[in-house]
Amino acid sequence: MAANGDAGFLGGLIAGFLAGYIVVGLKKLFSGLPASLEGIKTILIYPLLGIAITGFIMLYVVNQPVGALNTAISDWLQKSRDRKCCPFRNCCRVNDGV
Repeated sequence: MAANGDAGFLGGLIAGFLAGYIVVGLKKLFSGLPASLEGIKTILIYPLLGIAITGFIMLYVVNQPVGALNTAISDWLQKSRDRKCCPFRNCCRVNDGV
């Protein structure tokens, strides 16, 4: 998903927090299951449902807006560099052969 989407690092951060909160929600949702299923919850139910839900949310909700944000930030930084008015020019100089 990371290779095909444009979410990049910001999308990865969102996915990590989202997955954590989804698993916490799944734990609360399945807390009423019988004690005999306690072992299967941690090995099978939480990981499979957590990955599936996180994947669908990332694919259909998060990737497109965060990808657009990443593209906008990259374009802004490139235009700033091209105009030589980058706000970070003193801390991250690029050797342009000068």
